[in-house]
Amino acid sequence: DSVTAIGVGSLQFNTSVPNWTAFEMPIEYLSNQPPQSIFVQIWLADSSNNDDLSTVGSIAKFDNLTLDGVTDVKIHNATPAIYALNQNYPNPFNPSTTIEFSIPKTSFVSLKVYDILGREVSNLISELKNAGNYNINFNADNFSSGLYFYQLKVDNFIETKKMMFLK
Repeated sequence: DSVTAIGVGSLQFNTSVPNWTAFEMPIEYLSNQPPQSIFVQIWLADSSNNDDLSTVGSIAKFDNLTLDGVTDVKIHNATPAIYALNQNYPNPFNPSTTIEFSIPKTSFVSLKVYDILGREVSNLISELKNAGNYNINFNADNFSSGLYFYQLKVDNFIETKKMMFLK
């Protein structure tokens, strides 16, 4: 498989990091469009760009690697184990975006969109759904540019995320 570079990010620690350290590393896209999927490659080197860290004695452990604004999440056919509301993609969007969510059991599902003032502007779903993974298209053609929120309510699970509509 061929991999094309679509973005780059870097992070540098100037001193030894002996304890667990949380960090963020922005990724700058090399094109105007975010990708439909992402492959993360991590490269470790010492201050002289020596990438043979076995001579340095360093160990890197990554725990809870998360990506905000992911543009694609593969949907598997297996029944999900947990409730989940994914970040919409693309984000920002014009005029439509996809919202993905997962439910582990048959439940009544409510998915609504709210404006910045908290007013409901769209009721995307309000019905009983079987366990599974779902993709919902939201078209904002008739809305003003700006920040919107979408909220998933299923049983006792409630989650809200932000999305940006740019005309």
